[in-house]
Amino acid sequence: MMGGPADGDTGGAAPSASLLPTQAAALDRRLGGYEVVADLSWPVQGTTVLDVRAGRDRLIVKAATSPWSAHHLGREIRAHQEVLPRLGDGFPRVHHADPEVGLLVTHRLPGTLAQGSPWEGDADVFRRAGRLLARLHGAAPPVVDTEHEARVAARLDRDLTEARDLLPKRDHRGAVELLAALTPGPVLLVPTHGDLQPRNWLVDPDRRDHDGVPAVALIDFGRYDRRPWFSDLVRLHHQVPTVQVAALRDGLDVVADWPSGDADRGSWLLENLLQSVRTVIWATGVGDLPFADQGRAMLRRTLAEW
Repeated sequence: MMGGPADGDTGGAAPSASLLPTQAAALDRRLGGYEVVADLSWPVQGTTVLDVRAGRDRLIVKAATSPWSAHHLGREIRAHQEVLPRLGDGFPRVHHADPEVGLLVTHRLPGTLAQGSPWEGDADVFRRAGRLLARLHGAAPPVVDTEHEARVAARLDRDLTEARDLLPKRDHRGAVELLAALTPGPVLLVPTHGDLQPRNWLVDPDRRDHDGVPAVALIDFGRYDRRPWFSDLVRLHHQVPTVQVAALRDGLDVVADWPSGDADRGSWLLENLLQSVRTVIWATGVGDLPFADQGRAMLRRTLAEW
C-alpha cells in the first residue's frame, strides 16, 4: 500500500485499541486469544497493521478503519483469492480473511523491509524481485482488453480536472496536451502488484542462495488488479537508479529496448501520467504533502521525457 509502516513495539499488549470493536471480537473468536508483538499501523491511511502471536503462529493482522483502507483491503483479499495461493515461496500466505468486518490475517514472512536496509539498492535483490514479479504476472492467462486504455484516459481526464489547482500550471497544461494527443488501443492485462518498490519487499539475510543473495518476498497487495505488466515498473522508473530498474527487468525477462514503437510508448506515457496525477490527488487528500511532491516530481520527469 501507499506509505510505509512505522514500527512501534507494544511490548505484548492486549488487543489493540486501534481495531474496531467488531474487528477485535472477530479476531479473538478466530484466534482464541493473541498477543500483540508490534503495532505496524499506517495511521495516515486508516489501516491498522499488527504483528501478533497466536499460539505457535506468528501472524500479520490488517484491519480497515476507513472507507479508503476498506477498498484496498478488499483488493488484497482478492489477490489472495485469485492468485497468491498458487505462487508459493516469496508471497504472503493467508490465514483467514473476513471482508465483512474488514480483516485480513496472513502468516508472517521472515525478513525485514528492503527499504532502509543495506539491501535496498542491491541489484541482485532487484533481480530476485523481478523474478517474483514475473511469477505474479504469469499467475493467470493474459487477457486482451480493447477498452482498458480508454477507461484509463477518461479517468486521467477527470483527475486532471480535479488536480488543476494542485499542479503547476505549466505541468497541468502539458499533461492535458499529451493526453489529448494519445490514441488508446488494446493492451494485455495481467495480475499486477500495483505498488512495486522496496518498501513492499522483504529481505531475509538468514536464507541465501548459492551466490549469497538473500531471499526476497513481495508483500502488501492493496493495489492488486489486472493491468498492463509495465504498470508495475512506473514507480521504480521514477525513484531508483537505472541500473536497479535494469536488474529488475532482467529478472522479469523483459526485452531491453521496451517501450518500442508508438503504441508501446503511448501506453507507457498514459500509465506514467495516471500514476503521477493520482499520487498528487491521493497524497494531498490524506495530508501526506511530501508524497504529493513526489507525484509532482514524477509528472515533471514524465513531461521532460516527452
